[in-house]
Amino acid sequence: MEVLYERVAGLGIGKTTLTACVRTPGEVAAVDPDDLDSPLTYRVDTPTGTERATERGGDLSPAGAKLLAALDAHDQPASVRDLVEWIAATYGHGLRRPRCSTELNRLRERKLAEYLEPGSGREKLCCRLRADGAV
Repeated sequence: MEVLYERVAGLGIGKTTLTACVRTPGEVAAVDPDDLDSPLTYRVDTPTGTERATERGGDLSPAGAKLLAALDAHDQPASVRDLVEWIAATYGHGLRRPRCSTELNRLRERKLAEYLEPGSGREKLCCRLRADGAV
């Protein structure tokens, strides 16, 4: 069985314990940075891209939702490299090429995205399809 937890950065498995290190977008800061005993304050940001994309796409995988959010963020057709760079800047990590290809093909099957062929020897571009099927 494979279980994917989107924000788990590490997992420690002991004989009697299981410890998960979770990444949450936000900020932790000391009230007085010069004092080691100073209390800490924290702020947790509400993620936006994946949740919005998941609402529109229904049962998308986390990678598919991120690709859909990346497509929404680009107002013109974008290369897979541009999409991965946007995901890395937004979520703190990128996606590998095979995962991008698989998820973009799934988005195409669901009529949420489409490839544009710019010509021979040039990189394929991806774009988001509107509800009426237009690019």
